[in-house]
Amino acid sequence: MNSNIVSMICVGMMFLATACVDNPDKAQEHYDLAIEHQRADRSEEAIEEYTKAIDAFPNQYQSYYNRGLLRANLGTLTLAIEDFDDAIRHYPEYSDAFHNRGLAYGGKGDHIRAIENFEEALAIDPEASDTLYSKGAAHLAVGSYTRSINSLDQAIRIDNKKSDYYAFRALAHTGKGNDELAESDFKSAVGLGWNAVLLREQVNAIKSRFVGSQ
Repeated sequence: MNSNIVSMICVGMMFLATACVDNPDKAQEHYDLAIEHQRADRSEEAIEEYTKAIDAFPNQYQSYYNRGLLRANLGTLTLAIEDFDDAIRHYPEYSDAFHNRGLAYGGKGDHIRAIENFEEALAIDPEASDTLYSKGAAHLAVGSYTRSINSLDQAIRIDNKKSDYYAFRALAHTGKGNDELAESDFKSAVGLGWNAVLLREQVNAIKSRFVGSQ
């Protein structure tokens, strides 16, 4: 199960304190160039510019966070986690940084630490439906079907138009043996655009494991 790094790029102006940097104008210049590269899908160039911005202004959380997103999308998850660590160190209330650090841990197969990060994000922003979905997906990955359903119930209460939410809840209900609820979610997911063949294969795979454990 793969999760995409989905949070938006931070594009706000950096608030640079002259006392903290040798050349604040140069730091802003590198940050702005990084944003341009990132929007144009030039990831390596963007990473290089964010690094230069960080060198000029080490306390600026947005550069760490954006560089972390890029590194995560490139598959360098350990480096991405380090960037999200730094973003959180400088901005402890940054829920998106916790969320994406959780996704990075999930990408490394460490779903327990992923769940911990999603819970930290939700402590800051309890109504973040994508974080609730990610938490539900992580619980599904470790076979905690009831907890997965609970998280996905909350995500769907907030936003009932995302096929992913229903697809993963269908899988969790299948794991619990709730066939009617699973089928209802299956139909909702497909109706919202989820691939029916793929989802049926995933449902059947979980169902076979469930039956085999009886």
